[in-house]
Amino acid sequence: MIGRRTKRREDVRFLTGRGRYVGDLALDHAAHVAVVRSPHAHAHILRVDAGAARALPGVLGVFTLADLPELREALPPLVVPGVAVKPYRQSALADHLVRFAGEAVAVVVADDPYRAADGAAAVGVAYEPLPAAVDPERAVEPGAPRVHADWDTNVAATVTLGMGDVEAALSRAALVVTRRVRCGRLTALPLEARAVAAWWDATTASLHVWSSTQMPYGVRQRVAEALELRLDAVRVTAPDVGGGFGTKGPVYPEELIVATLARRSGRRSSTTPAARSSPAP
Repeated sequence: MIGRRTKRREDVRFLTGRGRYVGDLALDHAAHVAVVRSPHAHAHILRVDAGAARALPGVLGVFTLADLPELREALPPLVVPGVAVKPYRQSALADHLVRFAGEAVAVVVADDPYRAADGAAAVGVAYEPLPAAVDPERAVEPGAPRVHADWDTNVAATVTLGMGDVEAALSRAALVVTRRVRCGRLTALPLEARAVAAWWDATTASLHVWSSTQMPYGVRQRVAEALELRLDAVRVTAPDVGGGFGTKGPVYPEELIVATLARRSGRRSSTTPAARSSPAP
């Protein structure tokens, strides 16, 4: 096949609008989830007032980590082969402290995505902002604000790569150029935003999760662990992904949140772009 033109087989259905994404799923009577997110990079959560949100039409519930304890420490640290990474397990919802802007603090479940978004906007969260480490070089300096108070540094792991005798090669070079390059913040921007839906079958005690993911087996593993289910009781379907570029490789808190809510409610639950992007008030 090397050097030969290969005809793509999937283009016709995409170009004619017949792609099938998580947002295209026909899940009758599905509840919708909106996430309340922190506007702060580092802050104590003083209180969450969900009274106004719960009183809105169509809102079925508002949940924090205290309501969903199975989400506590449900996300293990990144595994880097041959590298020791400091042990830390992230909860799918923040617990008294937020450590990055956009961290999920609470979730609102409603009978349609717009009411879920309205409910998220009505949740009042009181924060006590804390100093934040926002520059990677300053973050490793002594006295920098620590992301984890029980760590003595913000360095989670050190990776060293080497090949050949670098110093010898430099000593033989006719010209050595030293430059300092600083890259701005960037991210991949797939056409389809991340989305997830789940359906709990109480008869068979099994869970079906649909996710815009590049790693369906990783999602299955984490969901099964968080909900204490057998692996064969969790099925994860990745429909057309709509681009990922690596950003849909990790397992995200929303996948665990929606799966947990589906099992607790006994009905289908899903996130949508409109609901998922709801900011914290």
